[in-house]
Order: sequence, then structure tokens, then C-alpha cells
Amino acid sequence: MGIEKREIIKLLKENTFNTIGCTEVISIILAVSASHDAVGGKASTINLKLDKNLFKNAFSVIIPGTRESGLKLAAALGLTINDWRKGLLILEDINELMLSQAKGLLDGLDINIDLNYDTNSIYVEAEVITDNGIGFCLIEHKHDNIVILKKNSEYLIDEQNRIDKFYSLNNINYEPDIMRLLETINSLDFKDLAFIEKGININMQAARLGISEKAGLGLGYQYSKLINDGIIENNIINRAKMYVAGAADARMGGVKTSIVGCFGSGNHGITLFIPLNVMAEGLGSSRETLLKSIAFAEILTALVKKVTGLVTSHCGDILATGVGIAGGTSYLKGAEAPVIENSLQILIANYYGIICDGAKPTCALKIATAVQAGLESALLAGGFHGFQQQGVIGKNFFETLNNLEFLIKEEKGASDYHMIRLLEKRNSENSEMIK
Repeated sequence: MGIEKREIIKLLKENTFNTIGCTEVISIILAVSASHDAVGGKASTINLKLDKNLFKNAFSVIIPGTRESGLKLAAALGLTINDWRKGLLILEDINELMLSQAKGLLDGLDINIDLNYDTNSIYVEAEVITDNGIGFCLIEHKHDNIVILKKNSEYLIDEQNRIDKFYSLNNINYEPDIMRLLETINSLDFKDLAFIEKGININMQAARLGISEKAGLGLGYQYSKLINDGIIENNIINRAKMYVAGAADARMGGVKTSIVGCFGSGNHGITLFIPLNVMAEGLGSSRETLLKSIAFAEILTALVKKVTGLVTSHCGDILATGVGIAGGTSYLKGAEAPVIENSLQILIANYYGIICDGAKPTCALKIATAVQAGLESALLAGGFHGFQQQGVIGKNFFETLNNLEFLIKEEKGASDYHMIRLLEKRNSENSEMIK
């Protein structure tokens, strides 16, 4: 069974979003803000319960507008920022006063952080105890999806059992036949993809900002300097790496700039939209072809995320969006389905196994690697005669996805468990401990 045009549009629109900052740390701020707003009063205690991958990604990332990191600081910011209805844009108006107030609250707050190991989905539970009572918020499945909000025993929001609230990865229930998927992508109307055009512009703006400010790790700036000094060639791959690193520097480095992300990650939007835009400019592709290539890349990314999970133990930017870049670039080049499938297989054969060690400024390095991996996989694919079953690679992309799913399920989060233990050990001196 193939995927229909209307399903693709619905899936893309509901999983392409605008955010400021890393979505994991934003979820914590959002949940605490909603809980506190529900009950009001002076807070004395904040109890957080987080899924393991959200904890890992929120641990070290810089909070926009602060140039600082920390789960407890994020929780305290939730008390000083009351715009929780803005969702993932909650930090849009953050200022020095809000930051100062949040830091001033830390000494008088009892903040407890626990982990929910029983879920592979996004999970943020925030309980705020004040002199007015107890506020409670639960976010599940998506970073801004509040399913429960309570003031003491009164439910202000109760949607935990609503499975129809959004069109998620679970709605993808077809065998990914590349030829049929291409036919559907080709049938999309230009006007249906206008939201992707907006995402390209926003992410390119963040890239230029990250480069000019030498933000985060400074990788985008360093690439630009190497190109300008003639040390590395000013070609499509190096320009794509420069811009994507600049955007990642800005986002992971705490610059208060908007990003359009997809399928659970702002970095995924950076990693797909920017390099395909740069490649399209280099190839002289039409805007319609570019938008369709990104739509195709997003769907391929979604197929990988469905088997790995939305927030995963593997580096999603390399494994999932790497596949998306390879497929999207092949589409821009006018490749036929067998060559496109080769590009996806090359990417997975080459880069399967790179783990995620949390969201942080050094993510810019992996994102730049994902860009090079995806673009080169597409450029190499025409010279391959097909894959034999070997290692993780199956006889086709569908079988490879099944192999990925098997391996990840068998791993049972072992790498995440040990990574979290490492983070706990590293942060034991300043008491950012989990129970």
C-alpha cells in the first residue's frame, strides 16, 4: 500500500513546526510554566519526571537568551515565563529580567528530577507545589502536546486518551516503495508546500546569524573562514556544511532565533532544509523541485524515525536526516527510484551505529557530518549496482528499516542508560542528579 497525497500533506504540516531553542529543554520550561500558571502562588517545590532521551538532550544544551544551560535553570525559568500558550515559542520574549528572576529563585526552590524509563516516547511531567496548592502538567508524544493540566484535583486539560489529536509517525502504516512514493511526491501542488518555503527562509536566516556571531561551537564561522582563505574549496558540499553548521551553532549555542524543525527536532529541519536549498541553487533547480525534494526528504526521515523512535539513542541527524538528505539530493538530480534507493542504503551502511550523546553545541559537528554523508551518498549512488544483504543492510530500503527496528528494540536503550549514568556522574558536583 502506498501513501496518498493528502496523507503526505497532513503528516508534513503537523510535524513541521517553528521553535526557539532545543525542543527538549523547551518542553521542561513549557510544562513548569503551565503547571505554575494553573495553580498560581509562590512556588516551593518543582518535581520533574522526564523520559530518558529528553533528559539527555536537555542536559547540556544552551537555553536561548541566557547563554547558560541546566535542567534546574530551565525549571526555574518556567516560573518566570508565563507564556506557555505560545508552545515551542515560549522563549520568544525572554529577557535579562526573567533570567535574573529565575536564577534568584534557585536557592529557595526544591527541584527534583526523576526519570521515566518505561516509555520510548516524549514524556515530561511537571508538578509545581505553591502556597496555593499543586499544579500539574503532563506532555506526551510531541514536545508541546499538553495532555493533562490540573489545578489541585481539577482538570483544566484532559486529553491523554485522545489518539486522534495529531497525525503522528504511528499513522505511517505502509511499506515504503520508493517508486510509488516518488509518484505521490511528484503529484503534490506547489501551493501545498508553501510552508516549506517559509522554513527554508527562516533556517537560512539562522545560519547567517550563527556564522556572523560566531555562535555556539563557532563551526559555521570556521568553515566560512576556511572557504574565504582558500584553504578548502568553495563547493556545494562545503557551503552546505558551512550554513548548516552556522544554524546549529545558533540553535545549540543559545541564540534567540527561530528555527523550523520537523519530526521532533529543530536540528532535523536545519539538516534537511539548508543543504537541499544549497544543492538546488548549485544545480539550478526550480523552487517547486526544491520544495518537493524537501517533502520527499522529510518523509524518508519520518520512515527512519518511525522505527528508531522520535527521540532516540542513535544520532537522528546522521541516521534519519542523513537518509533524507541522500534521497532529497537524488530527487534534485532527477535520479530514478533504484538509484535513490541505493543512496539511502549507502548512507545507512556507512553511518549506522553513531550514538546520540545529547543535544549541545557540539551537535554542529554531527550535523555537518550528516550533510556531507547525505550529499555524498546521493552523488555516489549512480555508480552502485545494488546491494546484497550484508550487515544491517537488507535487499531493499524496507528490509533495512526492519533490520534497524530489530536492532534498536534488542538494544533496549542500553547506550542511553550508560550515557545518562555518565551525565549523572559528570554533574554530581553541582547536584543536577537524577534519582
